Amino acid sequence: MENCIRMNNKMLAFITIDFPVLLLGLNFILYNAVGIEDYKNILRVIAFIFLLIGGFIRKKSITLLQLFSVLIIGIELLFQGTFALNILAAFLFAWCTTNNFKELSLRIFKVDLLLIIIVFILLTTGLLDFKTYISGVRLRGTLGFINPNAGALFFTSLVYLFILSREDISLWQIILSIIYSSVIYSITDSRTVFISACIFLLAIPLFKFSLFSYAFALFSKSIIIILWIGSAISILFINSFIGFDELLSFRISYFIELTNRADLINYLWGGTNFDNLTVDNFYYTFIFHYGIIFYCFMFYLVNKAINFCIKNRIFVVLDFLLSVCMMGLMESSFIRPELIFALLVWKIIFDPECLKALKTGA
Repeated sequence: MENCIRMNNKMLAFITIDFPVLLLGLNFILYNAVGIEDYKNILRVIAFIFLLIGGFIRKKSITLLQLFSVLIIGIELLFQGTFALNILAAFLFAWCTTNNFKELSLRIFKVDLLLIIIVFILLTTGLLDFKTYISGVRLRGTLGFINPNAGALFFTSLVYLFILSREDISLWQIILSIIYSSVIYSITDSRTVFISACIFLLAIPLFKFSLFSYAFALFSKSIIIILWIGSAISILFINSFIGFDELLSFRISYFIELTNRADLINYLWGGTNFDNLTVDNFYYTFIFHYGIIFYCFMFYLVNKAINFCIKNRIFVVLDFLLSVCMMGLMESSFIRPELIFALLVWKIIFDPECLKALKTGA
């Protein structure tokens, strides 16, 4: 009887967690490596259906904050159309999946490892092209992806998932992860991804072994708050940063063009035209996709999740949030659920109660 129940639980987890996550991950490969986006929304909707099945089977209840999230996402669907499927997928994953954060991390880690093996096989067989090109004085490899940053994010995601899925984190695991991240960086020259991964990995000993771990946690919280508030305020004087345009790979020019496209309605509720414009900044992307009202609500949820981590001394998760928020200054991809390690970011934000089972000081 127990074996039957265990088998049923494994099958449920596969159907309602592994399978939809796999679909989203394949979506990332199709779009960012193969250049096919015809099936993007179809695969998303199929993933949604299986996530919802899991939510109803698990009889997941919904909190007032989550209900309010649904209301805002519903409004965003009216203004955004398919763009709002990104945040809808993030919410559905957070609401429908199990509250065991370690189990979720481990399951997504295994799916991510499978996807990396698939891409590696495609590269070795020549079905994906390993292209290199020179950007200024930088030699950059794409790892089979259209953009080297996408390739770096895809392969480096394994580091985050590996660490988050461990019951305990040893020094050799940190060293191994740094070596792996360095190899990816040496190929792609993706500075933002590498620096963010190093922040995540090198901060772990500070949290774990330092006598000042709580003070470091408060410092990390301050950085995250500054990133969210400072990014929103910087829209008002983005022109002042034009001197850093070339250093930041001409991102400032793109940011200025984006702010020029938006009107008051776009700023409040989103819907800014992003056609033929790359915006490598999570905060700007979120504001102009979804509006400042939703952005402020999301900041409230992020702050709530951070306080939960500090109160319960769940420092590895706080470190994870710090790293991703730092990455958000120069990358916007983790707003997309197809980058599957980012699903854990949204799980933490929308459902911090899932962290309760973690050991304090972890």
